[in-house]
Amino acid sequence: MISTGFEEIAKQFRLTVLPHSEVEWNGDVPPSALEKYRANALKHIVEHMELPGFRPGKVPPEMALKKVGEMALVEEELEHFIKDFYPALVLHHKVDVVGRPTVGVRTLAPGNPASLTIRSAVYPEVTLPKWKKLAEKIPLEEFKGELPKMEVPLTPEEEVKAREYLARNARRGKFIDALIAEAKVDVPRIFIETEQEKIIAQMKDDIARMNLKWDDYLAKLQKSESSLREEFAEQARKRAVLQLVLNKIAEEEKVVPDGAAVEAEIKHALEHFPLAGQADAKKDLLRIHVETILRNEKVLQLLENPEHT
Repeated sequence: MISTGFEEIAKQFRLTVLPHSEVEWNGDVPPSALEKYRANALKHIVEHMELPGFRPGKVPPEMALKKVGEMALVEEELEHFIKDFYPALVLHHKVDVVGRPTVGVRTLAPGNPASLTIRSAVYPEVTLPKWKKLAEKIPLEEFKGELPKMEVPLTPEEEVKAREYLARNARRGKFIDALIAEAKVDVPRIFIETEQEKIIAQMKDDIARMNLKWDDYLAKLQKSESSLREEFAEQARKRAVLQLVLNKIAEEEKVVPDGAAVEAEIKHALEHFPLAGQADAKKDLLRIHVETILRNEKVLQLLENPEHT
């Protein structure tokens, strides 16, 4: 249920659909709506102010206001307002947003309406390729070629298993390439940026395990972190597309990870990486990660064996 005040303001905001699965709202916030946040905004300013002769957070409100000025207070009021208003705006316009919004302030002055531009990413529409036909187009036998040279000799039974394993991996790679190439999806930039961050984070972990410093590694490459991140933009886009496609297939085919397997993987992770469970938020993220990995695996198995559906 949206409060009446927010509902009326939300109605005045014009929604525009943008490329790359983004939307933008433009509208004005009346000064009376901001005024309701004045007390909380001033309290927040006081709590974070330090002045000689006063303990932290104990500056008298009138003195704090004189110090920061009326404009700073209005800016703080707007921040408090947006935190409450944004969910109501999204609900009123029935938009499936993801991530945090970007808020641009066009005009803001004490006693006047605040003109805002709010931009958000939305969960994209995903048009799937005819994935059930891929198994016919990409037969497993195509990939059962010669084995790469092994360091140790294999028995005939081991060779059969190794050949099967390599063939299935190669075939899966072909499936993934086909899904990414044939799917139609306008990937939000925030999804690509998230995948870029994951790639960079993994690189940093790998570098640390080699007892190297990240800055030294970048210096050796003669690259900055931002330029390196940009190099991975296309790889990140493909990873984002793949995950969106797998999510869509899982939704349509009602694929869910096995509950017992999820609990076993979480238990294993907590035993080997106890820091992962030190906070409820981290436990939640770990569960989401495990569920996603196991669901993805079931979807990929479904792709490879659609006759089992």
